[in-house]
Amino acid sequence: MRIILLFLLLFLPLFSDHNKRLEMGQKESRGHIPKNLQALELSKVQHDSLKTILQEHRSKLMNLHEEEEKLEEMLKELFKSEKFDKESFLAKKESLKLKMATIETDFFLKLHGLFNAKQRVLFAQYIEEWEVE
Repeated sequence: MRIILLFLLLFLPLFSDHNKRLEMGQKESRGHIPKNLQALELSKVQHDSLKTILQEHRSKLMNLHEEEEKLEEMLKELFKSEKFDKESFLAKKESLKLKMATIETDFFLKLHGLFNAKQRVLFAQYIEEWEVE
């Protein structure tokens, strides 16, 4: 009897939280995998187009990363110098941020054109995963 009581005391809280979430109207989570687009049920044509879009996007992000590294090196050199050139650093930093925003905007514009209305709604739920950081 003690074993059954101990078992209930240990495992009952696990089941109660699950039921409470379902009562509050939350959907049962199937475990979302980041950047997984299977739920969109893309057609073959959409899948091929998406693959091309993602390859282009990745290439642009790699170039952006190289520019970020150059900016970091510039910052190190500016910091070592006698005078810190604020205007030069600020101009390059702003230029980099503008490129980042442009890359992100172009990417989302292409995806918006690729997906249908239902797919856009599903994609929007996890759009933060796709933002450029």
